Amino acid sequence: MRFTTATALASALLVLNVRADLIAWTGPHCNLDQGADVVCNGECIAFSGRNSFQVTSANGNNVNVFSGLFCNSGTEILTGFILPGECIGVNPATPGGSFSCT
Repeated sequence: MRFTTATALASALLVLNVRADLIAWTGPHCNLDQGADVVCNGECIAFSGRNSFQVTSANGNNVNVFSGLFCNSGTEILTGFILPGECIGVNPATPGGSFSCT
């Protein structure tokens, strides 16, 4: 199998074009320290120390924020469809422990 420069470039661009859907922030208005831009694939992700999040996908996402660390049903503090670019503050009195999104 022979790789050309064009094949290598196309492969590199595919790696760089990784889908990312949501960023969590330490500030209440999607400000201060930014977390990783994560993919919304239904996985449970830790959310402690974060006070807001922003959907970065082009189409929006269903997001569930939980008070517990393991996305336990019955501990939701926020659930719903969030539009692209929308910043959602999470009440610091009940900080999210984890979230999932699809």
